[in-house]
Amino acid sequence: YGPGALASTPARLALVSIALDVGQGSMGARSSIRWSVAPKNCLLIRCGSVISNPPAIWSFYRNGKKLPQSELLPGAAGALVLDTVTAKDAGNYSCVATNSITGDELRLPQTIELRVDYTDRTPPYFLQRPPTEYSARPGETVVLECPGVGSPRPRVIWSSPNVVEIYNNRSTILSYGLQITDVRPEDQGSYICMLDNGIAPPIDHTIKLSVLQRPTILRGPAATLTNESNPLLLDCSASG
Repeated sequence: YGPGALASTPARLALVSIALDVGQGSMGARSSIRWSVAPKNCLLIRCGSVISNPPAIWSFYRNGKKLPQSELLPGAAGALVLDTVTAKDAGNYSCVATNSITGDELRLPQTIELRVDYTDRTPPYFLQRPPTEYSARPGETVVLECPGVGSPRPRVIWSSPNVVEIYNNRSTILSYGLQITDVRPEDQGSYICMLDNGIAPPIDHTIKLSVLQRPTILRGPAATLTNESNPLLLDCSASG
């Protein structure tokens, strides 16, 4: 039948797995931390991060009792949102990550001891410094976290030096950050959240959002004739 070739569509094999993320910025090195906050503040409980395929399902426990899966941040790095803390929210928090395919559970070593007490008036501050960089693809939803606390609870004002309109029908101000749905290229830029509760000094935090796009050839190489062994320079421009 003569020479022939067999071609197949390229494929990628991904193994199902889950493991503790011990990279830079991981909270797993400390076994326990203590937070003391005034009532009515908004908190994000996050015990650390894991590397999981597919993304992990998160469960949260207070004093050993599992909490309802009510308010979790989207994405693999889940967090428990305590929107308006009261004395009943005080306790010891722990987290478990579960691989949805294998059912394997990973209990994170990090725990958080939370106290909710009335305190003197204090300026805004961060229990944990929020991330400074986020990336998202067009059409996705992203939450730029800025969960500051204080006494009284601070209010937040968002601004940007290079994003023309941050307040639009795709953006929502949450108690713990700014949510942007249906991300678009024009959303890329720097975002500044300022927290102020009337007690000096206010604090601000800058976040950079990068919108990832597929590479696109803007101008390909022109048709060119050359001789064998001669040098040839081909120009090509792309974006993405």
